[in-house]
Amino acid sequence: MRMQGKYVKLNNGFDVVIRSLIPKEAKQYLQYLLKVYRESSYVGLTSEEVGSITVKKIKKQIAEYEKHGRNILLAAFGRDGKIIADCKLTLISENDRENHRANVLISVYKKLWNNGAGSALMNTALDYAAKNGFKQFEADIMPDNYHALFLLEKFGFKAVGLLPRCRKDNKGGYYDYLRIIKFM
Repeated sequence: MRMQGKYVKLNNGFDVVIRSLIPKEAKQYLQYLLKVYRESSYVGLTSEEVGSITVKKIKKQIAEYEKHGRNILLAAFGRDGKIIADCKLTLISENDRENHRANVLISVYKKLWNNGAGSALMNTALDYAAKNGFKQFEADIMPDNYHALFLLEKFGFKAVGLLPRCRKDNKGGYYDYLRIIKFM
């Protein structure tokens, strides 16, 4: 699904436009993702997986989000037209008994943390969800990802439990995920 642009002023006075990505922005989105993946230890991909991402794969992913009736891939663009944050809202299941649930993922350039970009994307995603039949948001985060936890709790998400051994570390061990849910 595609969403038109919405102008938002961040806490630092920075103006951004939040809208759906389009396939011709795949190269810019890939550059954004590679930088975010390098900045954060909370990304669920290995360095090898990050290195295998191509513009072609990103273009296909954006096109799939556009084509899908309810999934949406949003980005916040700065005045210079560069992506500074993104949000993926993905239906968990097409099954009639579960199609009220969506997974939400938000990332923001580290230098813009705590400036409202994540909140602006979350507000936009919640508005979109309410208009498109979603009744439950879900996110799985590492328990020590305090920035994500703060953002999610600010919007009414509640922790419902730990999912043990969900993510491997680089040394052969495992991390747990914290499952967080918001009911609309």
